[in-house]
Amino acid sequence: MEPNNRTTHTVTEFLITGFDGVQHPKLVGAAILLVLFLILIGSITNICVIAFNKPLHTPMYFFICSLAMVDIVYTSGISVTMLNVLLGEERRIPYAPCMIQCFLFHFGSSMEPFAIALMAYDRLIAISYP
Repeated sequence: MEPNNRTTHTVTEFLITGFDGVQHPKLVGAAILLVLFLILIGSITNICVIAFNKPLHTPMYFFICSLAMVDIVYTSGISVTMLNVLLGEERRIPYAPCMIQCFLFHFGSSMEPFAIALMAYDRLIAISYP
């Protein structure tokens, strides 16, 4: 017996409705922009200092660089849409950019524990076999 429901719907965009009750959306957007800017500057500075300083080319600092990259991907993946909703007042997001943001968010959330676990293993080896 075949199911009777043969409707097909194509999702083309999503409507973001979580920020409708915010009293001062421009102020919240400015705060998010400031935090995003500080995180990006800090992570990029961290990566540049480690990359251009030869004594810091050890596994521990490599893992710190990878954590900085995860922070960049994590924060820039979602906050750009939040800024667009709060400052630009555009409530719609197309399907493909939304899926890219979901992928980046889940990629960042899965890579961070791996990087921390590798850092812990590196420290264990350094302490066990000095």
